[in-house]
Amino acid sequence: MIIASYSSLKDYNSCKRKVYYRINRAPRLETASMLVGSTIHNMVEDVENGDWLGEDEYIKQLVTRLSSGNVKFYPGQKVPSLINHVKLCFENYKAVAGRLQPLYGVEVPFEIEYHSSDVKVVGKFDQFRGDVDTIVELKSTVKKPTAAFLNTDMQSTIYLWAFQQIYGTMPNYFHVHLPSGTVYRLVRDDFDDLILNLTDYIKDRDEQNFPRQLDGYGCDRCDYYDICIGPEIPEDNGKVEFVARGHFDYSNISPTKRFAEV
Repeated sequence: MIIASYSSLKDYNSCKRKVYYRINRAPRLETASMLVGSTIHNMVEDVENGDWLGEDEYIKQLVTRLSSGNVKFYPGQKVPSLINHVKLCFENYKAVAGRLQPLYGVEVPFEIEYHSSDVKVVGKFDQFRGDVDTIVELKSTVKKPTAAFLNTDMQSTIYLWAFQQIYGTMPNYFHVHLPSGTVYRLVRDDFDDLILNLTDYIKDRDEQNFPRQLDGYGCDRCDYYDICIGPEIPEDNGKVEFVARGHFDYSNISPTKRFAEV
């Protein structure tokens, strides 16, 4: 069974070797950014589902996990600033939510057979709004998205394609940048890039083709760095050799027909 998701394709497009570690369930160190993002999503989900624990409880749980000693911090990240970031994102979410259509569902999963039962594309919509005709994706990344990012965002591509596959129509799609409270509306109707990317991914999975590749962030920011630089495969002798990237990186195409701040 081959599972394709936004996170697996994101790993694949930065370094194929990440997929090797993912499917073999290699230990993956949690990062402070991951914990902050999951905390914000938990707060939003709970407040919308009526399971709200109170802001102090979520912050307490976050601090406990950040202080466990098993979390990777990137340069400049400090616990107080991360807490303030969580609070800011949640306050902005409450303000933005009032401008959007009524909520229909939160954290809605999907699973789509792709050509055969041996390949599934899976994911989870952050929110459905309106008459199940609007997708809202919440983002807690510090920096505001650039036009280049919005024009080539792989996650919106996958989710819009998945919605069309399930419901037979194109939804409204809103990308919400929580730190700034900015809402972007994206329109997309071309999925050729995704189909080609999936084809490459499935082929490499079938052939067990997982060479190391230099990613866009640098190896030192990879969750598997400590494993990858060691000789986990005898013939590697601990050496890291980079190869040319030979698949879609979503940087030279622009399938989004229009995006705008709203």
